[in-house]
Amino acid sequence: MTTTAGGVRASARVLARGDGRGGTALPVLEGEGPLAVRRTRGSGAEARVMLV
Repeated sequence: MTTTAGGVRASARVLARGDGRGGTALPVLEGEGPLAVRRTRGSGAEARVMLV
C-alpha cells in the first residue's frame, strides 16, 4: 500500500480510433479514483470527452 501525504491520485484512460466512416470512435473510457470520464457531443468527425 502506498500513501501520498496531502494529495489525491487519479488516472484516466481514453482510446480513440477511426470508425471507418470518417468519424472517431471511443472504445475505451476508464477513470480511476475521483475521475469520471464521459462522452460529450462532438461536431463532425470529432469525439469529445469530459473529466468530471
